[in-house]
Amino acid sequence: MTVVGIIAEFNPFHNGHLYLLQQIKKKFPQATIVVVMSGNFLERGEPACIDKWIRTKQAMLAGVDLVVELPVAYCIQPADRFAWGAIKILNELKIDYLCFGAEHAQFDFSQMAQKVAGIHGNFKSLMNHMQQHISEW
Repeated sequence: MTVVGIIAEFNPFHNGHLYLLQQIKKKFPQATIVVVMSGNFLERGEPACIDKWIRTKQAMLAGVDLVVELPVAYCIQPADRFAWGAIKILNELKIDYLCFGAEHAQFDFSQMAQKVAGIHGNFKSLMNHMQQHISEW
């Protein structure tokens, strides 16, 4: 069984999210799609404009198989901690693939991940490293 993971807020669920799910279904037709989603509080502590139960229902109607709530202790943090908590959960769920939408689809995100894989613990260092190499990507 192939399991695809997504980290999302779906606040609100929109056509870009639907497109992402459609593309996953096209690439992995038999996959189970698992979403780690923020609850009623979003990244950096902002309250959600749409209730978590409605967002969950919208995601499941669009093809998601399981929605797991990201604990609020991770949701209310800056992006790096938000992502760390979500990745930790997806890792424990043994996903095979992590999928995400991107405004700059021309970037080679696998190459980016390899270039920054050895950087740990200092988000500013990571961002500086990425800025220096952005033209290469």
